[in-house]
Amino acid sequence: MEDDEYDEDEEAMNREEEEHFKRIVLSFANYGTDSNRWVDHLQVNWLRLNESQRRLLPSMESKFTSLRSKIEINSKFIKNFIKDERVFLNKDMKEYFQMSFDEKRGSPLERDFEKVRSTLRQFVRDWSEEGAAERKQSYDPILSEIERMFGSCERKWEIKILVPGAGLGRLSFEIVRRGFSCEGNEFSYHMLLASNFVLNQTSKVNEYRFHPFIHQSLNVVNEEDQLRSISIPDVVPTQVLKNSKSEYSMSAGEFIESYQSQI
Repeated sequence: MEDDEYDEDEEAMNREEEEHFKRIVLSFANYGTDSNRWVDHLQVNWLRLNESQRRLLPSMESKFTSLRSKIEINSKFIKNFIKDERVFLNKDMKEYFQMSFDEKRGSPLERDFEKVRSTLRQFVRDWSEEGAAERKQSYDPILSEIERMFGSCERKWEIKILVPGAGLGRLSFEIVRRGFSCEGNEFSYHMLLASNFVLNQTSKVNEYRFHPFIHQSLNVVNEEDQLRSISIPDVVPTQVLKNSKSEYSMSAGEFIESYQSQI
């Protein structure tokens, strides 16, 4: 009886996990539609202003057009994240993955779309030339400490380092780049899909260009800042690690649950 209840609970959890994953895939697939609705909302609010008020913002119509063109570029870039079915072993999820974007059904939540937008911004710090200074501030102290502790080891690849909250995988990549083995752990499917893309499917420096700041209206000095493009990656992981002896992997799941048995 207890085994039956356990199986039912596990089956329910698996169904819930699948539905969650479908929402994430859909939030990427529907980025363009959702973002154009956002521009529609901005445009409606602008048209509600009286004529004298609109004259104070003469460039808004052209800005709406620019936003829509940038959204199209972003949408094409984002759809690269959800093309690689090999990352999923579950047969049902592979079949869902293989559907055309129009065939996919589900109901992403607003927080799923917000995560898509924040994932775009995360690429700036982790995989663009523009993010080098911030990476130096954030990651260099960790990398320096790892080198201090283990840098003298002759067989660095036998040193295994775990990175919780690995995000888009840049820190874990830099650890492996220095000769150590590393596993990155990440809870967010948005980050896992995007990191799989940049780590395994890019083939040349600055291969992709997109516009990560178009949804950001706070702390923007001018319109050009909001509309400017960013190129990624600043380095091609598969080329850098091609002959490495180190092991490199990313695991999905909540950190404590994933590694509790190893503590």
